[in-house]
Amino acid sequence: MKRALGSLLIGIAAVSALAQSSFTIVRPADGSRVRENIRLLFPMNSIPDTGYVGIYIGGKFVEALVPPKGANYRYYDIDTKARGIQDGPLTIEAVLFVDFADKPRIVDRSEIQVTVANSANIDIPDAGFKLAYKFRPGTEWVYNLRQKVAVSNLSETMANSTSRQSLLAGADVENIRLLYAVDNTYAGGDGLVRIQALPEKGKRTLSLTTEDSDSARTFEDYQVHPIYMRLNSIGQQVFGSVPRYFPLEGTAGEGFRTDLFVPYPLPTLPSATVRAGGLYPAKFQLGDLDLSKIDDLNSLVTDIEPVRGEFVGVEWQNGHPCVRLRHSLSGRDPRGASETQQSRVRGAQSIEEDIWFALDLGTVVKMVRTYTIDARIAAPTTAAAGGGAAGGGATAGGGRAGSAGGGSGAVANWRIPDIIRRELRQFGGDAPRSGGAGAGGQGRGGGRQEGGGPVAGGAGGAGGGAAAGGGRSGGSAGTRIVRITVEQVFELEK
Repeated sequence: MKRALGSLLIGIAAVSALAQSSFTIVRPADGSRVRENIRLLFPMNSIPDTGYVGIYIGGKFVEALVPPKGANYRYYDIDTKARGIQDGPLTIEAVLFVDFADKPRIVDRSEIQVTVANSANIDIPDAGFKLAYKFRPGTEWVYNLRQKVAVSNLSETMANSTSRQSLLAGADVENIRLLYAVDNTYAGGDGLVRIQALPEKGKRTLSLTTEDSDSARTFEDYQVHPIYMRLNSIGQQVFGSVPRYFPLEGTAGEGFRTDLFVPYPLPTLPSATVRAGGLYPAKFQLGDLDLSKIDDLNSLVTDIEPVRGEFVGVEWQNGHPCVRLRHSLSGRDPRGASETQQSRVRGAQSIEEDIWFALDLGTVVKMVRTYTIDARIAAPTTAAAGGGAAGGGATAGGGRAGSAGGGSGAVANWRIPDIIRRELRQFGGDAPRSGGAGAGGQGRGGGRQEGGGPVAGGAGGAGGGAAAGGGRSGGSAGTRIVRITVEQVFELEK
């Protein structure tokens, strides 16, 4: 009996030993060439219950964690671009720690050498690049637009030292999918592009926070309508239009309709050949849809120029060989504010965007656009400044009238003067409220006499974040700096 019990204990010990795999970096292999995201793989059972892993990149400690479980391995991702890792040799080390008597001990380690090649194997012509969109009939590009909006009360010291990442850390986030379908092409490389919001995959509805609501509103797929832009080969609008909505016969008596339009143009490209490190004149092409003038519309954008354009270089992005461009603009004029507001405000504003244009696809695979608006506001003597700042409505130009017979409509125009106007209103006596995406207001059925229903418009934006800091604002007595930070990440679906 004792012999049998002894054999059983030995068997259990053997099974336990087999269950604990050797700790090592399985992938990537030592000596590999890597780019963009590096995914480290570890055997599933190589980390004991009381263990965790310390990650060292280039000899520097990054973080300690328990790597999450995937299908067959535990994994850890290293975004080489986000971490600013330069091309060339890189040492990656993973150290296994296990707690003994409440103290961590190193029980194993694994190290690999890789070569980062984010800019390798992309040929640069001696004459430079002449970039152009590849518009082909039937082509459809679907993008995800993630938008963050934060409104912060800052002291002078905080305004000079607080990073953009810190301000956006607590921002409200909104996501929307956008379809860009090429319905026709013309001589010279022009394309007729249909732009329309899409529900999430597998769904028939999409939810967005609208300017007239503090919570997300749901739109059925039939409430989302397209707009059309004819774009030239570098993405500049030739003309734009919004199709009229006519309800089906027998539906004119419906109580109201709320329809959604999203004027979000593709970014523009350089008009001339560009070389690495070179500068060129550029412009921002921002959506601008006024539904009160729908019968006379031939443009859906506002151009902001001149803008500084820079060819940053070539690099891989989302698996595609890309040219990276940077457009930037800064100024110091709160345009659009009333004279009373201008007397109380001294502001600074800037727009920046980084564009990754895929040479193989002939379109943008990613764009990161950031708006920053600073306003120095004299606080009313009868009220405390600070606490919860005004919500950062993601829609500029909100509250515009809808089409004939319709209710109010708002669209994602993203004109800087409109953003400033809206946010300044929150500090000029109006009660603060959460901002949001532009969406159609309630338009009563009927509309035009021939039966056209209302087409109040809207777009995807996010409500503003809470103000940084509580109580009265810092800085000099009676003044405060309100910083509006908006980040839009526009990325092609894989």
